[in-house]
Amino acid sequence: MRKIFLSCVLVCLLVFIGVYSVPFGGGIDWYDVFRPAGEAILQGRSPYAVDGFYNPFWGALIAVPFAMLPEPLGRGVWFAVSFLLYAVAAVRFGARRGALAAFMVSPVVVQGLHNGNVDALVLLGMGLPGAAGVWLAMLKPQISAGMLLWWGFDGVRKRDFGTVCALVACVALAVVTGWHPWEWVAALEVTRWNVSLFPAGVPVGLGMVTTAVCRDDVQAARAAGGWLSPYMTFHSWVGAMTMALNDTRVAIAVCAGLWFVVWMWI
Repeated sequence: MRKIFLSCVLVCLLVFIGVYSVPFGGGIDWYDVFRPAGEAILQGRSPYAVDGFYNPFWGALIAVPFAMLPEPLGRGVWFAVSFLLYAVAAVRFGARRGALAAFMVSPVVVQGLHNGNVDALVLLGMGLPGAAGVWLAMLKPQISAGMLLWWGFDGVRKRDFGTVCALVACVALAVVTGWHPWEWVAALEVTRWNVSLFPAGVPVGLGMVTTAVCRDDVQAARAAGGWLSPYMTFHSWVGAMTMALNDTRVAIAVCAGLWFVVWMWI
């Protein structure tokens, strides 16, 4: 009973933080993109009518239950769920208590929570079996590109046709229903919040995926997405940090290094 009580207190605290972070600029992606996309679904309109919605359409479907709540409460619940999913994903990637704490206070997680984006869902997807995880991972391929390539190569190699078929179906469904990244990625590349290393990072990303495939170890593939994408916001580099979660000291060092980068940046 004590654990249940403490869990309820934690969730309520997270909702409270999510609600009252709004006056400090919190939830910009939620309020400007994902809530309007969820409302568009409820109104029978295309989520791609919402400026800034560049995700497969099921990203808007996921937002629907939260969009049905009053605005501040919906933001708070979205924040709480995202926080918990970040933690669950980190544990699935092998994080112990120290590494988990470092991960949760790292600037990539803090900014992702502050903005109200879907990065936590993508991370969770990368920690699930391929046939299920691919649907969440596809929400932001700039984080999961390496993992998507891994699922393709590994699925063919191991004759896991369930994963291969899910991957093909996922990409095809996204494109058919209006997800056309070639139409908007060029415009996003020149925005001030793009911190991509493309194209210089492509050899690094492909090398990480190749290493993962050759060693039959998915860890490097999870972290490769950011190196392959022409558009990356700072918080979406969270995928690269997953490589540090197996070692608490490395995770703490990476967290400290990222905060140093933020300090230099501002």
